[in-house]
Amino acid sequence: GISLYLEKDGIYVDVSVVVKYGYNVPELAYRVQQSVKQNVENMTRYKVASVDVHICDVIFEDGAEKEQEEN
Repeated sequence: GISLYLEKDGIYVDVSVVVKYGYNVPELAYRVQQSVKQNVENMTRYKVASVDVHICDVIFEDGAEKEQEEN
């Protein structure tokens, strides 16, 4: 989900995502931040003050989940 808050100094964005096991979480979060910031600023006349990315869950595929349980 996405929440937007309009303040005097710009738009504050909260993005909640679910990640598949094996993805580089810091890189993914950075790419989401940059994409959201660029798209919001291109589509509106507002400046984005911050984009906070929240990882809500990690999805394990069947093999990875079994391997994780064994360790």
